[in-house]
Amino acid sequence: MLFHSNLLAQAGIVVFLPLAIAGPSLFDSYNDPLYQIKRGSDNQTLPIYPLQAGGIANASAQDSFCANTTCVISIIYDQTSNGNNLTQAPPGSAAKGPNPGGLDDLVLAAGAPITVNGQKAYGVFIQPNSGYRIDNTTIVAKDDQPEGMYAVFDGTHYNSHCCFDYGNAESDNIDMGNVSNGAMEAINFSGGDGSGPLVNTIPVTNNSSSTLKGQASFTVQTGLGNSMCVAFESKDVAGSYIRHNTTTYRLRIDPDDGTKQMHEDATFCPEAGLNMTGNLIRSWNFPTRSIRHFDAECWIAANGGPYPEDTTNSYNNDVSWLIGESFV
Repeated sequence: MLFHSNLLAQAGIVVFLPLAIAGPSLFDSYNDPLYQIKRGSDNQTLPIYPLQAGGIANASAQDSFCANTTCVISIIYDQTSNGNNLTQAPPGSAAKGPNPGGLDDLVLAAGAPITVNGQKAYGVFIQPNSGYRIDNTTIVAKDDQPEGMYAVFDGTHYNSHCCFDYGNAESDNIDMGNVSNGAMEAINFSGGDGSGPLVNTIPVTNNSSSTLKGQASFTVQTGLGNSMCVAFESKDVAGSYIRHNTTTYRLRIDPDDGTKQMHEDATFCPEAGLNMTGNLIRSWNFPTRSIRHFDAECWIAANGGPYPEDTTNSYNNDVSWLIGESFV
């Protein structure tokens, strides 16, 4: 059993999952944990329960636990008695994740805020390289045994790469490579990268040259990929925006080419700064990653991860920004 985004796949927000869910309960009597979150500041964990039996997850408990830091979803619990809980996916023969041992990324716990019957909850925002899986299952259909599955996706969040899958797959993580074998029975949801100048951090003051001040000035626009978020248009080169590289996470400035990939890469969602000042500027399509200055360069970085810019040292300060008047 899995839900998984391969290395270049960008899947939708999963809100409702068969047997496992990070939102409401599936059964009227269910009153056990829906999912577990892990806090970035100290790696402590917290199970998130429904507000009442069969109800919506306790979003306020998550918000309180994760205040002034980041949290990821570490377990999504099976709501039956079978114990088929989903955890960080191991590597497979077709692809592996970026973490030690080839493990996939875990997703940001607050990456998909939703409202269910007027109550706040969180979905599961799957970004490239992330996935959850269990290989040794109990009472799960095999071969041609009958089974059913369903999921609800945000149909606006996808790209052209393969693949996001939710359902049953090979229990040894080895890709059979031949669809006629019927080795995977799953719901699949799936639909270029430019080379603009990179974004760096260098001191710019009122005494700097007009060229440098122009290069350091941006207009905050409505998000190109999500109107609830923002995009940063260059004042130096109109029609060009800050975006991240989808494979290296480095920030650069590219002209808007009208593609869905460009629009999602150039969309960022401001939140309260983790150091209790300024703003955290979170990537829309990689919500575990936020704009960070690191070694005089700008990246989207996670609070702990496999890359140098993901170091937890000074993370809260490095991702907190003060947004002021532009130089030009």
